[in-house]
Amino acid sequence: MSSRTVEDIPHAVLSARLNRVKGLRSCSRRRHGRSEYELTSGPGRLCLAMGIDRKLDKADLLGDRVWLEDGLSISPRQIARGPRIGIDYAEKWIDKPWRFWVKDNPFV
Repeated sequence: MSSRTVEDIPHAVLSARLNRVKGLRSCSRRRHGRSEYELTSGPGRLCLAMGIDRKLDKADLLGDRVWLEDGLSISPRQIARGPRIGIDYAEKWIDKPWRFWVKDNPFV
């Protein structure tokens, strides 16, 4: 039996792009007027635009600092998947289909 605790095991999904439905002005201000596509295209840009910094590390997604809300309903047929991009260091994990996106989304 492993001595690792639940705290030691990652339980998250990295959002690398985001299609904003509100707050566009705030995102644009944080990204110094970048184009709409550049605002959140990539994990670093997304965090800058959303004002997410290291102070939120280990934040409870069911808490009051960060939370998840119900959004659009997406059917499984609308979801595409493939290998992640830019992870040459990942050795045997490079080709795993662990990248998911909504088909035909212009922000992907």
